[in-house]
Amino acid sequence: MEKIPENEAPLNPDYNSDDEPEMDEEAQVQPEPLEDMSCLTFNGHIHQKPADADEDDTHCVYATSINAAQNLCISGGHDDHVRFFGITGKEGKAVEKFSHKLEDSVISVGWNNQHKSICHAVDLAGNVKVFNTENDKLDLIFEQEIGMDCEWALWHPTMSFLFVGLIEDGSIYMFCIGKKESSNYSAFEYLRFLK
Repeated sequence: MEKIPENEAPLNPDYNSDDEPEMDEEAQVQPEPLEDMSCLTFNGHIHQKPADADEDDTHCVYATSINAAQNLCISGGHDDHVRFFGITGKEGKAVEKFSHKLEDSVISVGWNNQHKSICHAVDLAGNVKVFNTENDKLDLIFEQEIGMDCEWALWHPTMSFLFVGLIEDGSIYMFCIGKKESSNYSAFEYLRFLK
């Protein structure tokens, strides 16, 4: 029987692909390993996979952001950590400087447009953390537990406000953030856009 290419539909209605002999695993062609052409690599997001887990996303990085000076990068991932990397040299080598554990996968990180040393990390469980990276230290200057699943977070382009969007009901939280912990507050805890 003539073998029909996989990308073409069989012309014979009585055709059954199960009738074809199976290729043994040794005869199958293995794909060539991919060449790493990345300009920056983040080593450090490692999560211990549970024994009953089927998926292999334990090393996934969900969000990255590089500061305006291009010397510090933050990333968040499946391992529930936000990691801070110093970028050195023309090759762009990333060396981990700080790490902070959140409760769930970190889905959003970013830098404040007004205060260049301030950044945020938000996890799926609704934990909002804001850090000041001035003087090569990691200081937690604001934290808020929203208690609902977050989908996104971003800084206002011209003001020091952090917006966080929720999955369940489409609510948006807005936080006013400054360099000192005492000056930070939740400006509007609950915005809902009516249809």
